[in-house]
Amino acid sequence: MAFHLPKLSQKGEAMWWIIIGAVLALIVLIVMVVMFTDKGNGIKQGLDSCTGICTGGGTNEKNCPVGTQSSGAFTCQTGGSCCIGFAKECNTGADGPKCDEKTEHCGIVGTSGKSYCLDKPN
Repeated sequence: MAFHLPKLSQKGEAMWWIIIGAVLALIVLIVMVVMFTDKGNGIKQGLDSCTGICTGGGTNEKNCPVGTQSSGAFTCQTGGSCCIGFAKECNTGADGPKCDEKTEHCGIVGTSGKSYCLDKPN
């Protein structure tokens, strides 16, 4: 004698889809909570860190280089400002751009040791 499962009605089938959807939503919620709490702190630090030029860090240059702008949205480990943009490096050789002597001077910005063109103080 064969055992037959009773046929599900339309309401029964809909109930299973609701349960499956609720379980998937719960899994997504748990993943998001883990990402945005202390366990996801490494992700947050990576998104907040400055990938541009950081001022400070023991140098006397506190201003951003020519061609960049200070952004408060990102943090620098040096405690200075994060400068975002296209900075003009000071190259002493003939192969690179040089600073405009009338309006700019060359200075080391941040801990990278690179020299950038900076606005001359008034």
